[in-house]
Amino acid sequence: MAIVAKAVLCQDLAGFTRSQIEMILDNSKQFKYYLPSYLTDQAIIDLRVIDVELSDEDSHGFKWTVKNLENIFAGEVIATYKREKKNRGYSYRKDYVTDEIVALESGTLYQFRHNKINYGIIAHATDGKNSIKAWVKEGRRDGRMNLTDLQVELRNIEEHLALLHNEIDKMKPKSEEEKKADFTAIDKLAAKNPINNTLITAMPETSKRIFFGSLSYILLSIEKDIYARLLYLTRLSIGSGIGWNAESLYKSGLEVDDFDMIIKEMEGYKDTFLTEAFIISNIKETANEKTLSVIADIAKAFGCDAEELRVIAQVAKCRLMDDTEILLNIPIPTENRWMNRLWNYIPYEWIVKNRKEVGVICTKKYKKTDNGVGSVTIPTFFRNSNRDGDANDCISPCKIKERVQAGSIVRTGDIIWKYTQKQKLKKKLDYGSAAYSLAQRISASLDETEVKDEENVIEAPCDGIVFFINDSRKSEVNGKLDEYVVTYIVSYFDYYNDFDKWFKAKGV
Repeated sequence: MAIVAKAVLCQDLAGFTRSQIEMILDNSKQFKYYLPSYLTDQAIIDLRVIDVELSDEDSHGFKWTVKNLENIFAGEVIATYKREKKNRGYSYRKDYVTDEIVALESGTLYQFRHNKINYGIIAHATDGKNSIKAWVKEGRRDGRMNLTDLQVELRNIEEHLALLHNEIDKMKPKSEEEKKADFTAIDKLAAKNPINNTLITAMPETSKRIFFGSLSYILLSIEKDIYARLLYLTRLSIGSGIGWNAESLYKSGLEVDDFDMIIKEMEGYKDTFLTEAFIISNIKETANEKTLSVIADIAKAFGCDAEELRVIAQVAKCRLMDDTEILLNIPIPTENRWMNRLWNYIPYEWIVKNRKEVGVICTKKYKKTDNGVGSVTIPTFFRNSNRDGDANDCISPCKIKERVQAGSIVRTGDIIWKYTQKQKLKKKLDYGSAAYSLAQRISASLDETEVKDEENVIEAPCDGIVFFINDSRKSEVNGKLDEYVVTYIVSYFDYYNDFDKWFKAKGV
């Protein structure tokens, strides 16, 4: 019942998973005195998923394969329809293909029509059709793209690529001999200045062929400065080990027609593929809207969102212009998603340069205890129970009250640490008081300090990712090491394993 208790305490369902919300609703009657009605109402709404939203114009022969109010499972086919297939070129013939719509989630399926649109909503069993209808009419959405929307999106991508393919067909040379001299010149220049990308080099041979063929397809879509782009791709080909010359790369772009294969094979290399696509399209700053639209379509098919696409485009610009300052203008990401990504395009020196130490906290410190006459280095109330047998004291100068999670995104001014630190202060003694005996005055002179816990914070001096690392440093006691926690703010692209090795190699 921990989930229900959390919902009661928070009075909000933000951050709860779908299964957790279902659990709350299933137990709502049992805990009705604790769960307000507005919370259960919100839970019902949060579980609604628009799985089908298909107009009569966009479909033919629409048919439900399951009954209304039937309990279904995620992945189950719930409807079929026919859509018009877009043929390349112009044709009077209309071809249709059958599409299946599968359930995005498990739950109860509510079916209805509104304004010549078939709707299928997956919701909780306690929901109601009338309430769902009103919700749809009001334009309420759960923020997720339903399957029908996704199918429409993919269809648009297909049409975009088909149009581009037609444009490239128009560019096919009538005579290969007319270009032979240019190809030879490109090969000579590329052989002298290869570009080595370790990630591309490590690709399987099949993936390399698809990678370079697809990039050639993109470069051929831009009529201006084709040979400047082809030179870059040839340099990359030679440096990556596939060894295709300019002519082979050119022809490979003309032969591309299987976009499903491109998406499937390049999904694991999407960062590299999209970065190189942006670089090629922007050589000499002549990228056209048509090509950028195709790159955006491919990114969508990879599952990239707008934030990812913006960052990849910035990294490509940084590489193309050889200006790492561009990376400082990358907007703060919504989550720590860039760690150890795109390193093959970001100079390692820049990664290291942007590792900023922002605070050091001592958690364990050894102090000598002087047993000589009239001298006490550390007051007894400053010591903890961890005392060495050699009369040395082990103290904890800092007590941690609050700390952000390692790997968190922070903004300038965010508090990273809250802690208390022991500080020695001079005692205010009234030696002139008659209450003090001579013996008391002698004793007080030997211990004129007191210890007080002082509250401190460490703030982020810049935006970035928080890294913590444990460090040991030489103590004033022979054979002992004091212990510290060092705090760093690093770039969004940094990688903790490498950071750890770098820090230890510094020998701080």
